[in-house]
Amino acid sequence: MARLASAGIMLGIIAVAVLLDRYDQDFYLFSVQEDEYLEWATVWAFLFAAVLFGFASVHRHRNEKRNPWFLICLSAFCFVFAMEEISWGQRILGFRPPTYFLDQNFQQELNYHNIIEKDFRKLLLKMLILAYGLLLPVLAMEQTTRRLVDKLSFVAPPTILIIPFSVTAAFYHIYPLQFTGEITELAFGFGLMFSALIYLSETNSALWHWWSNKWAMLRHSFITVCLLTFVTLLIGIGNATVARHSFNADPHVLETARVEALAIANDMAALYRNNKPGVVTRCKDHRRMNGLAKRLRTDYLYTSEFASLVEQGMSEERAQYFIDPWNSPYWMRHDCLSSDGIQQVFIYSFGPNRKRDSAKGQLSGDDIGVIIRYTPDEFE
Repeated sequence: MARLASAGIMLGIIAVAVLLDRYDQDFYLFSVQEDEYLEWATVWAFLFAAVLFGFASVHRHRNEKRNPWFLICLSAFCFVFAMEEISWGQRILGFRPPTYFLDQNFQQELNYHNIIEKDFRKLLLKMLILAYGLLLPVLAMEQTTRRLVDKLSFVAPPTILIIPFSVTAAFYHIYPLQFTGEITELAFGFGLMFSALIYLSETNSALWHWWSNKWAMLRHSFITVCLLTFVTLLIGIGNATVARHSFNADPHVLETARVEALAIANDMAALYRNNKPGVVTRCKDHRRMNGLAKRLRTDYLYTSEFASLVEQGMSEERAQYFIDPWNSPYWMRHDCLSSDGIQQVFIYSFGPNRKRDSAKGQLSGDDIGVIIRYTPDEFE
């Protein structure tokens, strides 16, 4: 039952995402944003998997007298994956990453996976899912290769999980929804977590023995799988809710951000006057100011009003990489032509909570920014 429940939950994650995208897209898009429900659930799934694989490696070494290298590698991988998801605590603590990451990481965050080229990163994740969730259990089933798998001390996930792991990889390959990658990571994290849990339960490890003796009803691994799923999702929702509260909402810092956003907006307006607006930004553009400045290949944004704020105390590093006072990037969002012939360009900061609260057409939450409004021929 535990194996069947694990497979059902993994497939259910994908099914729920598809249904939400179709029937409540606003909630779906809200949930998959950085530091929201889905990302935090993913983080905790990988952290729990890291802990469980760690216990599994100890059991394999002490009780089975086997080399636990593979389980140790899985534990380390899950831990690193979880930390990469939250940029090693950068957005939580609000520290500025080293210059290398500001320059080389397009998200300007302290993580390595966003430095890797996007297509290669997607290929690597698909290969990892298929290698662990499909290839390894197939090799462990085949009589001709089972001995080799055993000799190399590999530990395969349950055979029944071949289906959800394969569906997860196919879902990621097809990429039918916005933020499909986030759904894939959550399903993969749950698959790893369940694989470790089932291994511990079926080998009657010391951890499982203690767990099942302490709470009799949890002797059934099916109940434990369901409980672990509930706890992972609950903590993820709790983390996202807490992360929404403002931090360091000092009035002086808030005013500093307003001044800086206005300076960037003035620089952008000057660029529009000197160029056709469509050359600078386009309808539906939504990117970090650092990325926009690099794309434009002009020194103007690096030398104008925003850059001059260095003389008033802003650090040169913040000026060079368009970083706000809370060490998050400044953003630009270009809304399309409205019914009254007005275009809108938002220049904004995530504000003290370091989370995007604004939606199209308005600034909200504690986001701080400036809106540039113009008609298509105003800057011609």
